[in-house]
Amino acid sequence: MTDFHRSAQWQAFTKTARPIIKAQLPLPCLNTDPARGCSGVVLPGERFDVAHIPGFDHMLVGRMPTLSEVGAAHSSCNRAAGAKLAAQRRAKRKARAERMPAW
Repeated sequence: MTDFHRSAQWQAFTKTARPIIKAQLPLPCLNTDPARGCSGVVLPGERFDVAHIPGFDHMLVGRMPTLSEVGAAHSSCNRAAGAKLAAQRRAKRKARAERMPAW
């Protein structure tokens, strides 16, 4: 989980968004992962996270997402996708650091 997702701002946003999203279930899982047993649909009663739509990167736009930029994802799917994204970012940072000259 990033510092952004731990922030009071994100926590307040999800507290507002969760009941709105919950009322719209069933919805497609935004981070569908069939390898994890995902059906592709978040059904009423299933655990879900408020997730960013694919392609939306809050770190690039520098602002909170709007309700149209989030949806439902199974908790396990969303957290696995987040871990994969974090690993990709770490690998890019490491590769960039290895290319930098040692002064």
